[in-house]
Amino acid sequence: MANRRLSIAELLNPIDELTPTAATLTPTPSFSYTSLPAFGRPEVRNNIRLNRKTCISTLYVYNDVSTYIEYPSTNYGDPVGYLFRQDSSNWQNPARNFAYSLGQPSGRTQEGCDVYCNLLVGEDGSEVPCTKKHYTCQGSKICPLADLNRWSEEHFHAEPEDIRKRCIYEREYQSEISDPNHDVFAKTAAFLTALRKVGCRAPKCEETMRNSVEEQEYLLLAERQAQASRGYISREEYCHGRMFLEYDQDDKPFIRCEHYNIHRNRDHFVQYLDDSYDIDYLEAHFNEDFEELERIERMASRLGYGPLAECSTVVNFTSQRLCCPNRSHLKHYIDQIKEETFPYGTGWAGVLHLKMCQDANLPPSEWYIRRILEFPADDLDVHEEDEPGDASGDTDCLRIIVCMSQDGSRRMQSARYLQSDIGFKRVVGFHEFEIASMDKLANTTIIFCRVFLNRQTAAAHACVFAAIEEIVKEDTGRFLRWRHIHGSDIEETDNMILQWTGDQHGGQAKGLGLHLQNVAKRFPEKYDLHQPDRLLRTLSPYEHLRRLFRLCVVHGMRNIRKITASEQIRNLMRSLICMEHRDWDGTIAAILRSGNKAAVDWVNDKIRSKFAFEAMCWKKSFIPKLVWKAGEKESNLVESGHSDVNLEGVHCTLVGGIKKGQHFDNLKMKTLLALEQGGIRPSYRSGHISENATKNLKRKLNAHHQMLEGQDSKIETHNKKLQAANEKVSNAHHKVQECAQSLEHAGLEVGSQYHQRASDALAKAKFRLDQAESLFVKQVDSGRSLVGTGSGKIGIYLPGTR
Repeated sequence: MANRRLSIAELLNPIDELTPTAATLTPTPSFSYTSLPAFGRPEVRNNIRLNRKTCISTLYVYNDVSTYIEYPSTNYGDPVGYLFRQDSSNWQNPARNFAYSLGQPSGRTQEGCDVYCNLLVGEDGSEVPCTKKHYTCQGSKICPLADLNRWSEEHFHAEPEDIRKRCIYEREYQSEISDPNHDVFAKTAAFLTALRKVGCRAPKCEETMRNSVEEQEYLLLAERQAQASRGYISREEYCHGRMFLEYDQDDKPFIRCEHYNIHRNRDHFVQYLDDSYDIDYLEAHFNEDFEELERIERMASRLGYGPLAECSTVVNFTSQRLCCPNRSHLKHYIDQIKEETFPYGTGWAGVLHLKMCQDANLPPSEWYIRRILEFPADDLDVHEEDEPGDASGDTDCLRIIVCMSQDGSRRMQSARYLQSDIGFKRVVGFHEFEIASMDKLANTTIIFCRVFLNRQTAAAHACVFAAIEEIVKEDTGRFLRWRHIHGSDIEETDNMILQWTGDQHGGQAKGLGLHLQNVAKRFPEKYDLHQPDRLLRTLSPYEHLRRLFRLCVVHGMRNIRKITASEQIRNLMRSLICMEHRDWDGTIAAILRSGNKAAVDWVNDKIRSKFAFEAMCWKKSFIPKLVWKAGEKESNLVESGHSDVNLEGVHCTLVGGIKKGQHFDNLKMKTLLALEQGGIRPSYRSGHISENATKNLKRKLNAHHQMLEGQDSKIETHNKKLQAANEKVSNAHHKVQECAQSLEHAGLEVGSQYHQRASDALAKAKFRLDQAESLFVKQVDSGRSLVGTGSGKIGIYLPGTR
């Protein structure tokens, strides 16, 4: 047979696996990514004849029973064979360790139809009966926009080092093309992908009429989604209406389903678009302006991203997954073991002892507890932002423990959008402060550091940020770089912190501003990028925040929702969380004029903070518009980090909280290394940003429909109550009429027994009528508050003009 070149999609020829039939095949040994394949030096034989029909050019013989091979060499024209020695007491199938994608067509010899091989012989040298199995290489999926010539080069073998190098190349390439423009484009494209996958998601009530072209595209998309979901068919049938991009009277863009109607079909899809999306790209997509689409995508491809850029994605037809060990922990320590393990206890003294042991027994590259600081409270500056409840524990000293690995320092050095938050319940007597970001390639949250402190004051946070900068400098050789301080112009964004997202805690924000003030002092003669007539060192803490800090939108909307005020006032408050506002001062004045105490307090609280309004509205900040659009508008990442580590346990001792945090962080870093060095993801998902967008869109729509269902239920309950109240009013009217007639029949003799009874009955009937009418009016008022709610499919019973 003539030799021919192999592409990566044809890396494996059908494999002949010869296994003695007497053997019992058992599962492969448990695999850990950190374990390297045992490649001991094999014995190499050439031109070995297996039987009368089959001859292999090269045979590798491994005599070590612990040997396993992940990537065996192959050759279409000159077959390659592997011979493994097996432990008769622990028989395992070596082919199950192969990492290649094998599948149909496949086959094996039938029962009783044994085959024989010259290499597999018994103790007496005679051939033993074997079973022959074969599988077919499933190939690889290569993106059509990939360099097909490159991926069609001849391959005979693969090594883990090849995968590691390719992962490094992919990460470096992603780092090169990463900038705010790329982030905004990726977010917009992911939203479109999610919208295409999820659709309206309202219950199907109306038919969607399509032309022949649209019907063909719809059926093709449905077929692809069925393949992606492995044939799963949802029990519920959802609306398949078209999506339109439109603008309201205030020129705000929104996307809606064609069946959406504010009066009767509010359960169909409608979503206003904030300024974090590329509206021009969305308009071109929904208007089917293919020339504009191509122009935008061509421009993106020249920068190395977008659907028209060259792609290097090659995916195996099977997935690899990193197996994690059991992460459950013991809840209680036996007293004797506890005393031996923690001779200084599990509090402050125990942590001091733990760090001493760490520094003495581990190399600096493996240190996790990096700083333990203690300051007398009287030595610290007091700021007006400090609140009485900012202290925790029973000591008058500020105590800080900074936990951070060298890998965390390295990753923080390359991060651009940071988030911070503080937790209260994981360690008794201490708060847990975290700084986090999103690793876009791994599509996972990274916690760079954990800081345990017993105070939330501005001075305490300033000490924390200073300690973190020192650690990063020790580990990486340079300090963190901040856009507005280290940048040479407003547009520069490479390798600098561009935005910081957090909540409105005054101590945390002021502490960050104080730290940035100290950083700016390193450049005494440098002028500010946004106010060129001012030196950086003259900026106040809040002026530094104005160039960096952004408030979490989720926290802001949640707090507004809790305020006891009319929906009109709450909408005015919500409108202030924006890119630009048409009448900022007028809206503030309208809220203050409303007289609602909660709303007025909300405005005054934002003014008192000295940074909240600038962190809510881009126009009032100095953050570049592109950075504001590309950065995260909520602190969900760091919130999820708190939630994840809390699963390790809450209300822990100080030593226990640190050790559990270290265990969690080590698992996270190993997971990232498995991806970066071996291309192995922690789940079967691809990690693409569109998966996040799809999940978020589904969750949002499900929550929206649940809310509408609840409102519909309230409307149905109101209708029943109003009907009952109306019936009571009608019955009461009828009763009053009956009693009035009875009083007339009683005669004109006032004071008689019959007259008195009829008079009392009429009075009771009128009293009950008043009660029924009062109940009816209350129910009407309750119904009026429901107007405009619900899906619109259930009408609200309300009386006409009375």
